[in-house]
Amino acid sequence: STDRVRDEGVPAVTGASLDRPPSSLGTLPRLGVSTDLLAEVIDFQPRDLTITVGAGMRLSALARVVEEAGLWLPLARQPDDRSVGGWVASAPAGPFDGSFGPVRRHVLACTLILWDGRSTRWGRPVMKNVAGYEVTKLICGSRARLGIVTTVTLRLWPRPRMLRHFHLAG
Repeated sequence: STDRVRDEGVPAVTGASLDRPPSSLGTLPRLGVSTDLLAEVIDFQPRDLTITVGAGMRLSALARVVEEAGLWLPLARQPDDRSVGGWVASAPAGPFDGSFGPVRRHVLACTLILWDGRSTRWGRPVMKNVAGYEVTKLICGSRARLGIVTTVTLRLWPRPRMLRHFHLAG
């Protein structure tokens, strides 16, 4: 697939709605890439507050796995059908960003398939990582322009005893 992208210049389209590619591509031929089969837990270390999952895992499934261990990932109001890879690639703003930080703070490491077919691993599954550039922060919000996310290592939090939301109109 990557040969076709590189040699023929066919754009690759990723995402949950492969049947509705970006309108900017018009009628150009394109290659649809799905990560649905990458939906497993690869490594889960509850004591270290980290989990590594495939990019095709749905956020609802991830939330269930994490909650069963008494942990939490601040994902308020994200669509349940969104994949972890899509969440990382789009890096949407959320209501917990002020307290727990944006998406890039939760991503400790990830694996990408670059457009030339090479697989690269960025980051380390540790909370403090000061060696070299933090490429994982560039990947968050890149909308798959740097490559296709295949695995993600996330930072977890102890589950809060209570969450309260206040809505102020003004």
